[in-house]
Amino acid sequence: MNKQTEVGEIISVSGNVITVQLSDTIKSNMPVINGIVYRIGQIGSFLKIPLGYCYLYGIVTQIGASAIPEKLKMEGKDFSKLSNRQFLNITLIGEQSGRKFERGVSQSPTTGDKVHLVTIDDLETIYGGYNEANSITVGNISISESLNAKLDLDKLASRHCAILGSTGSGKSNAVGVLL
Repeated sequence: MNKQTEVGEIISVSGNVITVQLSDTIKSNMPVINGIVYRIGQIGSFLKIPLGYCYLYGIVTQIGASAIPEKLKMEGKDFSKLSNRQFLNITLIGEQSGRKFERGVSQSPTTGDKVHLVTIDDLETIYGGYNEANSITVGNISISESLNAKLDLDKLASRHCAILGSTGSGKSNAVGVLL
C-alpha cells in the first residue's frame, strides 16, 4: 500500500462503525497527491482499509471529539497529551477483491489496521462496472468531478425505478435526461 495515501489507524471497531485516529504525519487536511487534491475527514468522503488481498471501503460519518470512542472518554484519558488528537468515524459500505467492488463486507478490520485515502482509481472501481454500450452519462460523481455518473439502461428498464424529490429538486429534468 502507498505510504503517501496513509492517513491513520483504527483504534476502535463497533460493528460496521470504525473509529480512526489520524496520523501525526498528516500535515494538511487537503493533501495533494499526483496533482490531485484529496480531502481528509470530510463528511461523505471515502476511506479504505487494506486487508490482505481485499480492500474495505467506508464513508466518513463523524469527525472530531464526538468521534472518540465512549470507552476511551470514560477511562479519563487525557487526549491533550496526544500529538494528533483528530478522530473520525467511518461506516463500512463495501469491499473490493481484484477489480470488483461489492456492497457489504464479509470481514472486519481490527485495531491497528492502517487507513488510506481513496484515490481516483479506487473511485472508478467503486462506481464503474457498467456496460459502456448500454450506459448513458447523466452527470458527474459529486466527490470527483472527473468521473462521469452513468446509468445502465438495461438494468434501469428491467427493474423498478422511481424518481423522488421535493418540489423544485429537478425530478422533471432528471426524467428528461433519461429519456
